[in-house]
Amino acid sequence: MDTIPDDTLELILLHLDSQVSLLRAASTCKRWRRVVAGDAFLHRFGSLHKLPTVAGTYNSSFLRVRPRFVEPSPRNTDVDSVHFSLDFLPDNGITLTRWRINDSHRTLLLLEREHCNKGIRDFIVCEPLTRRHQIIPPPAMASPSYIRGQTFLLGGGSDGMSNFRVLCLVHAGGRSHAFVFCTGASCWRAVNISNHERRYEFIGFASGSIYWHGGDRTVLATDQATAQFSSFLLPHVEGWYPFDAISMLKITVAVGSDGQTRIVLGAGTATLKVLVQAAGGEWALEKSIQLTAAMLDPPLLERRWYFVHGVRGVQSTGTVHIRIHTAGGRRKFSIDLETMEVERLPDMDGAYPTKLPWPPSLHAGNYHA
Repeated sequence: MDTIPDDTLELILLHLDSQVSLLRAASTCKRWRRVVAGDAFLHRFGSLHKLPTVAGTYNSSFLRVRPRFVEPSPRNTDVDSVHFSLDFLPDNGITLTRWRINDSHRTLLLLEREHCNKGIRDFIVCEPLTRRHQIIPPPAMASPSYIRGQTFLLGGGSDGMSNFRVLCLVHAGGRSHAFVFCTGASCWRAVNISNHERRYEFIGFASGSIYWHGGDRTVLATDQATAQFSSFLLPHVEGWYPFDAISMLKITVAVGSDGQTRIVLGAGTATLKVLVQAAGGEWALEKSIQLTAAMLDPPLLERRWYFVHGVRGVQSTGTVHIRIHTAGGRRKFSIDLETMEVERLPDMDGAYPTKLPWPPSLHAGNYHA
């Protein structure tokens, strides 16, 4: 192999089947490592392959044990699961500590930690593969009862522990307040929200933004790249009543096959209304989908259902998830907005994916054949 020119070696390495195979090749010798570590090579390899690879998920709920890493089935990498343990996270010697994952983005996890006997909550951003972490106190005005479920890692910037951002949406005093934590400043800064005199609830990720519903026809969007907020009004949609408690559970977002955001509403007992943004900026009805007995068993159509807002990176393009409560328990389904196909899903809450780093750290010893 020593006689192969570098450009030929690059072509061979470019056609390896995965980033794990590439990491194995890089560990073969100094010459191969030098070729693989080049910025131009990594860019070409990343363009040819679907990257990064999902290493597994963390199952999360507010328990007194750290969230557990679960390998995919079938296993799709040769990364030892021991490298994804969260045993390195500190509990400050407090035995009554509860943990929950609020979000994940590529290699990072955002956890919420509660010290039960002290009534104190804080956040931890960590990268399991490198065993690095940073503890972040909540915004100064954020009462612990307000921060649960309203914190997210912002995408759009550089990845890894050296440069991350956290968004926290707080509702207090009848108003919503937004704060962003940046690693460079190591502090929270307030971000202006339009139409802030209402409480916003998370309704999903789509097309690089985080979406929230304001309890009426108002929808708030957060651009993850800029951390800027904008809001818009939905049109009147027959069968969807925004002030009704049930209808408030029947709004979510999806990404269409064209890459555009869709607002999906549950109108009545068995109809989905799909809205798309027109060229002039207004939102309009694109189509209606009738849930039929051919899609779901008739008894299920009569049950109360609501949308399950997708965890980042889990929900497929052009689909929405719904949950139905039955006498025998809960059932979760995925509905394809284009083909109308329905798929039964495992009814799991809080399964947050984590990915292998890209570009890879060629000095780490976390990979083995």
